[in-house]
Amino acid sequence: MLSWDELITSGSEPECDNDCFKAFLDQNELASIKKEMDSKNPNIARVMELKEIHDLDVHTIAEILKITERQVYYCIDQAKSIGASFKKNHY
Repeated sequence: MLSWDELITSGSEPECDNDCFKAFLDQNELASIKKEMDSKNPNIARVMELKEIHDLDVHTIAEILKITERQVYYCIDQAKSIGASFKKNHY
């Protein structure tokens, strides 16, 4: 992680440890997956954010996004497919 104090006193950033590097990769992977979801259907990423980050149920997600519960399940299925495809192509 970047430490401004160390950067100011030493003039250089500390080395990025494994946790820092993994967090960087995770952020890049998430950005790539989100971009893929948005290109297919912007609701896919929105559904996954509401479900996984905000821990909302399908009914509530449908109400928020003004879509049917069936569409929420479809978005979840599409997100799983995109994730599996990403994993297959990148690992």
